[in-house]
Amino acid sequence: MRLRAAVADGSSVAAARPRATRREDLLTIEGYAAILLTTIILLGPALWLIRRWTVPFGTFAFVFGAVGALSASIETFDIGPSCLAPLLGGLVADVLYRRIRPRPERPWAVRAWAGAVPVAIWLAYFALLATFRSVGWSVELWAGATVMSGLVGFGLAVLATPPPLPTEVAPPVE
Repeated sequence: MRLRAAVADGSSVAAARPRATRREDLLTIEGYAAILLTTIILLGPALWLIRRWTVPFGTFAFVFGAVGALSASIETFDIGPSCLAPLLGGLVADVLYRRIRPRPERPWAVRAWAGAVPVAIWLAYFALLATFRSVGWSVELWAGATVMSGLVGFGLAVLATPPPLPTEVAPPVE
């Protein structure tokens, strides 16, 4: 009833919503942003490592697991077993690194790796969260966040591995 009256007199639809619903929306947006920002924080250094060196097996599990443990320690380990998701995602990243062999001279392999790794991390996170607690989001929200994290990883890889410059010089046009 309040919504219909708000739309009829031209005021904001959001103002007609209950305050609790707006708070839930803000928490959802904050969680979504945290997932995308964490993806950037984890993949940025990983892409730099790939670009510079050939990394040994276990590197990504160690780095991602350390970040997960430090993040969990800030929350006094209240998030439970879901802090293991970066470690599991790091193991998947290590296995994919061995299988795909992303190198700067193989930009599509880097992009595939960078798109798959965040999907593995966040699927592990939501699986652990659903197993030991409650996700609290609808399937569309957590699946969408997972897909978006993969797209963010792919976008970072595109920026990290630009296409090679042409080696032939075209003759000047007269």
